[in-house]
Amino acid sequence: MLADEEIFQAEVNLEASLGINVEMDQSFLSGHAMDYMAEDASLVQTISTTEFVYESVALGKKYDVLYVSDTGDTVISRVIVSQHLE
Repeated sequence: MLADEEIFQAEVNLEASLGINVEMDQSFLSGHAMDYMAEDASLVQTISTTEFVYESVALGKKYDVLYVSDTGDTVISRVIVSQHLE
């Protein structure tokens, strides 16, 4: 999703058959999220095991990251990165 020529939200769909879960695949999931943030973005808040806030000091922006399970279990099927709205 774009707003004023900036990415407002990006979503990465993951194949459910891969069986990706937060406990075992945190670095893999984080890497996918980082692809859609500024290079200097770093974790500033952990809301839950599937919700995080990152911040880019250079750009003065924050990002919300959400790992989603469409099946209601621990298998993550989507990684969503969006601009943090305060």
